[in-house]
Amino acid sequence: MNCRTAIVVLLSCVGAVICARGAISAGDQLHLADGLYDRGMYDLSAREYISVLSGMTNHPRAAEVTYRIGESYRQLNQTGKASDYFLKTESGFPSSPFRFKAALRRAEILDSANSMNELFVLLDSTLAANPPRDIAASALYLQGSALGRTGKKDVAAVSYERIIREYSDTQIHTYALLALGGLRAAEQDGAGK
Repeated sequence: MNCRTAIVVLLSCVGAVICARGAISAGDQLHLADGLYDRGMYDLSAREYISVLSGMTNHPRAAEVTYRIGESYRQLNQTGKASDYFLKTESGFPSSPFRFKAALRRAEILDSANSMNELFVLLDSTLAANPPRDIAASALYLQGSALGRTGKKDVAAVSYERIIREYSDTQIHTYALLALGGLRAAEQDGAGK
């Protein structure tokens, strides 16, 4: 048994004993879930977060917990469950900043599943809702990438140009420059043949 497995088993046993005795507060259970999440123990963190969420009513971290359940499932490659929790974050907490993070994660899942129509609708609605700058730049980049793969290279270039023009202070800016350069180089290669 490796060290990680031993820690998982130990934490599971301790958590089960504490919860069975009713000695753990919701705050402590939330700290336990956060610790499991931070250590990449996503199966356990999802279970703890779900347990915590079931006892929450208007808790200030409810949106974050819902998002983290989705993120835990995404890390476990359980995209259906992840999408469900991301959608719950979007619809259940419309004023939370986690709403936009959840929408972007759901868009990434749709992109991986090649669900382009749903992807473009989600990205358009996310961008129309005026998300934070880093989320907007990431959404535009994802949009440009998906458009490029569907053969709409001119429209993809518009997405990249918008990032370059409006979001030069984000980390995505450099990626947009590279993607746009790749599109332009491909155009010139095609024109030279």
